[in-house]
Amino acid sequence: MTKRIFRSIVIVATLVLFVCFGVTLGVLYSHYSDLQWQQLGNELTIAKNGLEQYGEDYLDALSKGSFRFTWIEKSGNVLHDTQTSYEFMDNHADREEIKEAFAYGTGVSQRYSNTLTTKMLYKAVKLQDGSVLRISAAQDSVFALFLEILLPLVLIYAIAIAVSLMLARRMAKRIVNPLNDLDLDNPLSCDTYDEISPLLHRIEKQNKQISSQVALLKEKTDQFEQTTASMSKALYCWTVRVRS
Repeated sequence: MTKRIFRSIVIVATLVLFVCFGVTLGVLYSHYSDLQWQQLGNELTIAKNGLEQYGEDYLDALSKGSFRFTWIEKSGNVLHDTQTSYEFMDNHADREEIKEAFAYGTGVSQRYSNTLTTKMLYKAVKLQDGSVLRISAAQDSVFALFLEILLPLVLIYAIAIAVSLMLARRMAKRIVNPLNDLDLDNPLSCDTYDEISPLLHRIEKQNKQISSQVALLKEKTDQFEQTTASMSKALYCWTVRVRS
């Protein structure tokens, strides 16, 4: 029983650890994603104002930044890109965020790169002349974030399992010891769990029934012994008379 309790506690602790980790990872990633989208929006607003005020030269000044800006004309052709030679870029009219910006003034989308570890975030805004300015940035996926924290996770998991093993062993002993100390001759005098109180009352009832049956058996045994003793005495007396 101790082994079963021990194993159950360890399994539950492990499941709780994984659930907590999953929830924490999801919350952190959601918060991180929200912050990045907000930053993209802020940077795009600043770049939009700068482009409308200072022209294409303003985009040249952004080429060394961490964000990529792409300027698209009404036909979808790229007018400028801060990280790639725009002359060889494909027409962007069919891009989701570009179509939304042309239609509604702003547009957003996200697409995974060639691997599942990175996805690209896109946000676009329509300018006063009808063209569209888009900002993009790479974002690590949940899978990539998991890989980054895999080593600390393994360390935390090992420590948690070690602590769980120690606590589970102690808890299992504390749970089982009161059961091992039960006085089955006087079950109602035992100070133990309320959950086994019906069992103790049943044992007490059975003890009384057994005691009653033992007493009855003893009484019949005594009567039998008295009867046999009387018969032996009578037989002895009859034998003596016959011989005399």
